Amino acid sequence: MKIFDLLKTDKKAFLKILSIITWSQNSIPISLEKESKKIRFLTYLYASIISVICFFSFLSLITISNSNPSAKEHWQRFLSTVQVITFFVFLFDYVMHFLTYRTKNNLTTPHWKSTLNYLFSFKAIIIMLCVFASFNAIEFLLPASENNSYQLSGAARFFSHFKSLNIFKIIRFLFILQLFAPFKIITSVFQNQKSVLTYVFILIMILIVIFALLIWNNELNYLENIQKQWLLDNQNSIPELANKQYTVNDYYQHLLNGKIALPSSLVASYQTLSNGYVTDIWDALYFTTITLTTIGYGDFVPHAPISKGIVMFISLVSIAIIAIPSGIIAGSFLSEMQNHIKKTKKSKNQEQTIDLDQAAKLESQKGDKND
Repeated sequence: MKIFDLLKTDKKAFLKILSIITWSQNSIPISLEKESKKIRFLTYLYASIISVICFFSFLSLITISNSNPSAKEHWQRFLSTVQVITFFVFLFDYVMHFLTYRTKNNLTTPHWKSTLNYLFSFKAIIIMLCVFASFNAIEFLLPASENNSYQLSGAARFFSHFKSLNIFKIIRFLFILQLFAPFKIITSVFQNQKSVLTYVFILIMILIVIFALLIWNNELNYLENIQKQWLLDNQNSIPELANKQYTVNDYYQHLLNGKIALPSSLVASYQTLSNGYVTDIWDALYFTTITLTTIGYGDFVPHAPISKGIVMFISLVSIAIIAIPSGIIAGSFLSEMQNHIKKTKKSKNQEQTIDLDQAAKLESQKGDKND
């Protein structure tokens, strides 16, 4: 029987096959064993298509220099084609996962409940982010007459930020690797320890936000004092301060608000004061994250005494925090490997037993014929 014939005769079996293909499962039920070769072929074909699409999606992050206009134009045309294709492929992928979610998980709950479960599931969120990453493909679907006005609109700038979401396509690619036993074991480890790892992740996120706010506040205050002291030391070179037209505090506020400008000879010296400082919340979150993971690239350095103390504390805390999930994952991975080895040995022993039983039956049948 052909697979597509099941759509008319057995919809449950058809949805089961679709779920195996879509969710990259390597186990096929006994009831579908006759179609196992076709199912495996379609599963690997679907996985290959998604893998190729993920690979080409990363090409959108590559930019061509303006020094070669011809190459840049050809590259833009190629990217426009890729972006449109990836947008529809990942949209199709999202719909396929949605349609087969109940079948894959054998759910009997109401449809509205399973829909909510799917929408907020980890895999659904990742695939939706993959769709968002290709949102800037909208500009390539517009008529040529509307394209110029779209480029100047705020929507174009807004959707251009979604390109950074292409990084989530790496995770989508990792889902495909579940077809192979070693990667499936790794996935099982994270699924089995999902609750513990989630709590640890939430704790890490809370610590990052708290420490980032503290560092940001202290660094800004410390930098403000340094800049004011610099203005005081160079007041003779600044006409407004030399003439007592403003106090240092008032001049500093006007300087921040852009109401006044430093003499051109002092601008470079003033700007170097903020080098290595955390001056906004995103820099603070970045600096705290790399400190908590004990990476520390050195592009930002704590200057305020309180910030230095916080960084020291973060470094000590990170040793314990990073060790917790590492130990959990390592222990669970070893346990999964042992279970996989036991199952493999058990299946081999069963196959050998079946072969021996079949051989014994054949011998007994031969003996009966001879008699």
